[in-house]
Amino acid sequence: MPAWPLLTVVMTQVGTVLVNDAAVPVPAGADPRAASVAAAAEHVTRLGLA
Repeated sequence: MPAWPLLTVVMTQVGTVLVNDAAVPVPAGADPRAASVAAAAEHVTRLGLA
């Protein structure tokens, strides 16, 4: 296991979501948490860790 995070997820109080410093689009009316989890899962899959 590496000694650093493989993935960072940041959510602001206004609903902005960043996964590994990349903005994640959150459709109007959508839950920012769901968008962040989906983006994180996609990133982990691309890394071959899922």
